[in-house]
Amino acid sequence: MRIDRGCEFVNESLLEWCYSKGMEVHKTAPYSSSQNGVAEHMNRTLADLARAMRIAADLLVFLWEYAVAHAAYVRNRAYSSAIKVTTPYERWYRRKPDVTHLREFGALVWILLQGQSKLPKMEPRSKHRALVGYDDSLRSVLYYNADTRKVLTSRNFQFLDPSHATPEHILIMPDDVVCEGEPKGGTQNIVKDASDVQPEAGSSTPQKRTADEVVEGSTIWQTRGKKVDYKHLNDPFTDEEVMCAKQITNLLEGDDDDQPTLDQAR
Repeated sequence: MRIDRGCEFVNESLLEWCYSKGMEVHKTAPYSSSQNGVAEHMNRTLADLARAMRIAADLLVFLWEYAVAHAAYVRNRAYSSAIKVTTPYERWYRRKPDVTHLREFGALVWILLQGQSKLPKMEPRSKHRALVGYDDSLRSVLYYNADTRKVLTSRNFQFLDPSHATPEHILIMPDDVVCEGEPKGGTQNIVKDASDVQPEAGSSTPQKRTADEVVEGSTIWQTRGKKVDYKHLNDPFTDEEVMCAKQITNLLEGDDDDQPTLDQAR
C-alpha cells in the first residue's frame, strides 16, 4: 500500500494493522504527489465536486466535509472510465446499488418536528431543511439546521416532488373584476350626465334612454346619489301627518258641548 507521509496514515496502530494483514507500506517522497497519482487525482475530483455542490446550494464553508462525503457517495454508485461495466459499489457488495433516493446536495427536505416542546395545534408539524448526506445504516438523512447551525439525523423526512410543487398564489378578488351594479372598468368610467354621450354616426346599436326622458305612466326610482336624512329613519310619519294628528286629538279631547262631528274630525 502506497501512502504519503501524512499523520493520518503514518501512525503506530495503522502500521501494525497493515503488517498483521500481510500488507507492505510504501511511503512516497516528500512533496512528490505524482508518485501516488491515482489517489491524488481522486482527491482533486472529489474536491472539485464538493466545491461546486456547496456553491450551488449556497451553504456555508464549514459544511465542506459533508459535501466531500456526498460526492464520494455518488461517485461510488456511478460508472467510471476504469470500471465501465459496473460500479465500485457493485464490485464491493456484489449487488446493484439503489439510487432512487438520491437528491441534490443542499436540496430542500421536510423534517418532522420531534422532541420539541408542545406546539400549538395550528402550527406546522414539519420544517424544511437542507440535505447534506445519507446514513444508509439507519435509513435516514443528514440535514443542516440553520437555526442551530448543527447537522442532525432524521428518519422522518419527505422530499418535495417538483411535479407537485406549491401552486401560484391566486387572487380572491382580481383588480379588474366587474362588480354588480358597476359599469365595466370600475367607477372611473361612470358618466355623470347622460346627455353628454353622443351616439356615433351610422351606428345601428340602439341607444339607452337618457335620464331626462320620462315615460308616461312610469315611476323612476332614483336611489343612487341621494343623501339620506338619517334623523327620520325611525319616524314613519311626515311632519304634516303629525300636525294633523295633533289637531284631531285636541278636537276629540274638548268639552262635550264642543264635541266635533265625524266630518269635522276627518
